[in-house]
Amino acid sequence: PETRSGAEPIRSRAIADASDALIVPPRVSCAANRCACPPPVARAVDLIRRRLFEKLTVGDLADAVDLSPSRLTELFRVHLGMSPGEYIVERRIDAARDRLLKSKDSVTTIAYSLGFSSSQHFAAAFKQHTGLTPSAWRARSSQKIALPALISRRRR
Repeated sequence: PETRSGAEPIRSRAIADASDALIVPPRVSCAANRCACPPPVARAVDLIRRRLFEKLTVGDLADAVDLSPSRLTELFRVHLGMSPGEYIVERRIDAARDRLLKSKDSVTTIAYSLGFSSSQHFAAAFKQHTGLTPSAWRARSSQKIALPALISRRRR
């Protein structure tokens, strides 16, 4: 058989590559996570992205991707390092940071618009993820933005 500088035969390698492609399930890129995920996880992530502000349960996601809730949770933990519920909360906290920075809406308004059941639940989740309450995060972030703008005006 044909070889390249002592490597395995080219024909054998091609057959092995083809059989690997049949055994290993194709992976889809989860753009939000910059990772390669199996198709059911990628579909669930896309559904979460599209319906982030609606009430979503692991059961809803599992039904949408034709898996059991326990299997979907297992795949999320393996590929994303967290459960689907944790993933949803993390994405909502990301959206909350953006809204706290770009809007003057009250913390309560933001909490309810992001699908949290109460402003207290939202504040607790936010603090767990960021180390700050939503109000403290907003105040701190607006100071960080205002300071560079003030400095650049003084230099002119």
